[in-house]
Amino acid sequence: MLRTRVSLPLLLAAFATTAAVQSKPSQSGLRIVVIAGEDAVNVVEQKTAVAPVVEVRDRNDQPVAGATVRFAIRAGKATFGGPKTLTVTTDAAGRAAVTTLTPTGSGALQVSATAQFQGQTATVTIAQTNVMTATAAGSGAAGAGAAGGVAGGGGAAAGGGAAAGGGAAAGGGISATTIGIIGGAAAGGAIAAKQLASGSDATVYKGNYSGTVNTVFPPSQSFCSRTIANAGTVQLEMQVDGNGNVGGEGSVSGTTQMTSFSGPGICQITTAVQPHGVGAGLTGTRAAIAFNTNNPAAGPGSTVNYDFKGVLNGDVVAGTFTLTANWADGTVDRGVFPVTLQKQ
Repeated sequence: MLRTRVSLPLLLAAFATTAAVQSKPSQSGLRIVVIAGEDAVNVVEQKTAVAPVVEVRDRNDQPVAGATVRFAIRAGKATFGGPKTLTVTTDAAGRAAVTTLTPTGSGALQVSATAQFQGQTATVTIAQTNVMTATAAGSGAAGAGAAGGVAGGGGAAAGGGAAAGGGAAAGGGISATTIGIIGGAAAGGAIAAKQLASGSDATVYKGNYSGTVNTVFPPSQSFCSRTIANAGTVQLEMQVDGNGNVGGEGSVSGTTQMTSFSGPGICQITTAVQPHGVGAGLTGTRAAIAFNTNNPAAGPGSTVNYDFKGVLNGDVVAGTFTLTANWADGTVDRGVFPVTLQKQ
């Protein structure tokens, strides 16, 4: 099914354009910036959608925490896990994310986001496209690559799906705002808008991972500590030739959330649930399947690495998924998660 890889370039294009869509400032100055989800492609058959993420800002262009954002299906066929509306409160970075968007039919889709804060209101509309099959999504992604097709969720847990946000303490690290932008870029473009070239020789294997990562930071002082909960899905869309060599694409789609922290308040980045995702080409043999990719858009001097290794035995791939965030201040968040992928 997967023969063309565009996920990482699409991710980078997404990162470059995350703040391009925004509401007009209201008379009071409140406005909404669409961080993720604009021009995304959703696959009805797979019940996958690119999660809209918005940031509410005030007249001084600063993020507004505690604002109420009402998401609604304005046009097209989709729900938020059943309901047509969903209300989310912005986190410390001014972000509100939707993780339950589900396409129910093909065609154009419009999702509105209306923010309210202290009597002020701002509205923006996010345009997406629903397609029935992954093949159709692949065709659409080729044309939409430059636009980004982005989505996904701001990211406390570190840009592009890092196991945690890195070193926010004084003297180094990445701010909650920066992390949110990165997370938004990663989650949508790489997973939901990737090109999928279906073929009769491709087989899908899928399995879930979960676990926690504990980190002490920054390295020079280590007066902060946090626990990040990780959960998600690893999927392989794989071909195996007569010699046992593998091809196709592997992908990861998941969430991260800081569940606890200790130290001064500056140690806390955000406790919001953050989606992330990325895809990369498969290499190796049935006895040594692998995919690996870096997200260089994780902020100046920072990278996030996604690494999978596994073995195909019958209808099962037994493997290990490793998520490593190397932050500019020297903090490293690393989670190693065993995962068993079943043939679909």
